[in-house]
Amino acid sequence: MAISFNDIELAFSFVSMDQKYLHTAYLCKETGKIFYSSEMADSDELPEDIDDPDKYITVPHKNDLELGKSLVIEFTSEYLPGELDRVYSIFRSRGAYSRYKDLIDKRGLLDKWYKFEDERQKVALKKWCRENRIEFEGRINISSVSIRNSKSSDYKNILSVVLDWWNGRDLRGNVQRIFFDHFGDTVFVAEKNDELVGFLIGFLSQSNPDEAFIHLVGVRPDARKIGLGNLLFEHFINACAKHGRTVFSSCTSIENKDSIEFHKRIGFSIVPGDDVIEGIPVSYSYIDNNHPMVLFRREQ
Repeated sequence: MAISFNDIELAFSFVSMDQKYLHTAYLCKETGKIFYSSEMADSDELPEDIDDPDKYITVPHKNDLELGKSLVIEFTSEYLPGELDRVYSIFRSRGAYSRYKDLIDKRGLLDKWYKFEDERQKVALKKWCRENRIEFEGRINISSVSIRNSKSSDYKNILSVVLDWWNGRDLRGNVQRIFFDHFGDTVFVAEKNDELVGFLIGFLSQSNPDEAFIHLVGVRPDARKIGLGNLLFEHFINACAKHGRTVFSSCTSIENKDSIEFHKRIGFSIVPGDDVIEGIPVSYSYIDNNHPMVLFRREQ
C-alpha cells in the first residue's frame, strides 16, 4: 500500500481538530483509501468490516502522538521560559489552547509556534507511518537523484529537515553555517527535481595531511536503502582523493545501529575505544564524557 503523505496529514488534522473520539479516520491498508466518521458532522459510509485490524488502521489523534500539552510545554520552555508557571495554570481549565495562542501572539511568537507545531507533527506522523509500515507514493529511484557541491544557501534548507530525518532527535547543532561557507568542496547535496533528499558534511583534516573526516550524513527516510548514502560517500572520497587523502574517519552514536551497520557495509572498520557496549567498541571522550561514540576508519 502506498499513499500520499498529504492525505495522511489531512486525516490527522480532521481527527485532531477537536477532542479525542469526536472525529475518526480509518485507513485501509490494502487500498490506501481513508474513511471519515464524525459525531458532529456528516460521515462517509463505513465498510462493514471497518473494525478488522488486519485491514484498517485508525489515524491517530495528536494526543496519541504526544502533540498536545507536552508540545506546548516544550515550546514555552524554549521561547518563553519565564511564562512556564502561567502556561501550566492556563492548561488547568477549558479553552486552554485559545488562551495560550493569545499569550504567544502578544509576544510575537504565533508564527513561530505554528512552524514549530507543524515540524513536530510531521516528524511524529512520519514515525507513526513507519511503525505501521505505511509507505508514501513516489518512492525515489537512485537514477533520478543528482549530487552537487553545497552552497551557502543550502544551510537553512538542510537545517530545517534534521528533526524529521532523525525521527525527532535534535542534531541541528551539528549543522553549522561554517561548513557551507568554507567547506563547500567537501560538502555534498543530493536532490531529486531540485528537492533535497540527502546530504554529506565532511572536511579535510588540517592536522593529518592524509586524512579526511565525515561529520554528518543525512538521507531522507523515503530515499533510504536505494544506495544514496553510499553514493554520497563515494563523491566525498573521490573529492578528497584529489587532495591526496587516503584515510577516512567518521563517528556515530552507539544507539544508531543502522549507521553502524552501514559504515561496516561500505568498508569502514570500528576503531578500538575506551569501553565495549553490546559488543561494540566505544569512545567516551570523543564528543563528551557522557556520550559513547563509535569511531570508524577506512583506508584506500
